[in-house]
Amino acid sequence: LKELLQKEESEELNIVLAPLGQEEQQSCFYLMNQIRKLGIACDMAYEKNDLKFHLKRASKLNASHTIILGQEEYDSQTVIVKDMKKRTQETLPIKQLVSHLQKINNGKQN
Repeated sequence: LKELLQKEESEELNIVLAPLGQEEQQSCFYLMNQIRKLGIACDMAYEKNDLKFHLKRASKLNASHTIILGQEEYDSQTVIVKDMKKRTQETLPIKQLVSHLQKINNGKQN
């Protein structure tokens, strides 16, 4: 039973947002609200703008994905979606992020 509970917990979709600047942080507030509306756990650190800090924090929180929004992504209206378990990442238009996460979440629930 303990192994089953651990497996279910590790398959749950939970997100850490990683804004790398003040402008990016404002965009991440909006994204966080949209993600939470889907019923997906989402967190963001407010005190640092360092990518290494955000990735370590996401790892400590056992996040399934980290959404990275730096100046380049902000300017091009994209985000980097990093799968923390598979150690892969992809760049998506920011407008497609919520539907992308919804698809991932629906796949994990089946």
